[in-house]
Amino acid sequence: MIHKGSIWGMYVVQDQAGKGIGRKLLEHVLEHARDLSGLEQVNLCVVTTNVLARNLYLSMGFKPHGSKSGWHVL
Repeated sequence: MIHKGSIWGMYVVQDQAGKGIGRKLLEHVLEHARDLSGLEQVNLCVVTTNVLARNLYLSMGFKPHGSKSGWHVL
């Protein structure tokens, strides 16, 4: 049984940041994740300097639960 999933490598090119592309991408991924049997938790990491991405993840319900060497674990 799979109960945890990870998002690794979600990127939006800098000149497109802040236009809602990341939100749409994450919404699509999470919609797919909800259809996976047994999946209870989705984790991701974000570099500490990427404030736009961190704010997006927090606004979509991700909660910080640690950090490691320049990364926030959500």
